[in-house]
Amino acid sequence: MPPNNDMVGDGRVNPFLIKYLYTAEDPYTALVEARPYLKSMVSIAEIKTNEPLLVADFSFESFGHFEKGFERDLLFLIMDDFSTPSNGEIKNYLPIQYITEFVKSRNYIPRT
Repeated sequence: MPPNNDMVGDGRVNPFLIKYLYTAEDPYTALVEARPYLKSMVSIAEIKTNEPLLVADFSFESFGHFEKGFERDLLFLIMDDFSTPSNGEIKNYLPIQYITEFVKSRNYIPRT
């Protein structure tokens, strides 16, 4: 992780100059999300928390818990936006960055 915020660029969920820790539930997903070049060195670590985390679940697994209606449709659009690869346009990140910052302001950790 960069030591200074001035080295942090836009990411899928983090706005410019704001550090975020991107995690995955398994090593393969972590590797795929990092999108390393061939023959790149990649480090993968297991992280254990000291206390329970309050997680906002935007994964497709959570989708089935909602009845049909506005909330379900909105959640689907958010989940789809979280999982759609960007074409490199930073403006495509803005809706997810906004949602993530809102979720973070409510003391949740976003899970996609």
